[in-house]
Amino acid sequence: MDIKPYLKKYAFPLAIVALIWLVVLLMAFRLGLNLGQRKAEFTCQWSENYRRNFGGPPPGAFLQFFDRDDMVRPHGVFGRVIGTATGTLIIKQNDGVETSVAVTDDTVIELLRQRVPLSEAHVNEMAVVIGEPNDQGQIVATFIRLMPPPPDGTSLNDAPSFYIRTR
Repeated sequence: MDIKPYLKKYAFPLAIVALIWLVVLLMAFRLGLNLGQRKAEFTCQWSENYRRNFGGPPPGAFLQFFDRDDMVRPHGVFGRVIGTATGTLIIKQNDGVETSVAVTDDTVIELLRQRVPLSEAHVNEMAVVIGEPNDQGQIVATFIRLMPPPPDGTSLNDAPSFYIRTR
């Protein structure tokens, strides 16, 4: 059996399919690089602006290297509201990280399933925030869901599963 006619017939389509797969893989790799870079940039901006956002340690205190799991999540946060100000919420996550959330006029805020103004956000309520990072190390919220605090004496670790999901 001669293989040359098959090679002539199928070599070009196989080369095209292989080229398409190569392009798809390179695009997926590039997407991963872009997402990782945005996450790293947000973490850097967050740490550079920590003092201004939270009155934290002096500049240069964040010179240690971050492990991959230590990076701040730039597109959302879940935790307890520990502070409110005009256009800003401060959320403390279960791991102790405090995140500044910028609230705009376009931000949708819901208490359970009812739309409410920012003034309805109270300290100790639980909040889920979804948004985009900005250059000041804040999350600009597009959606915030507020929930009543867990029962008295319950930490986030002991809260019912609808309050917190683990990785």
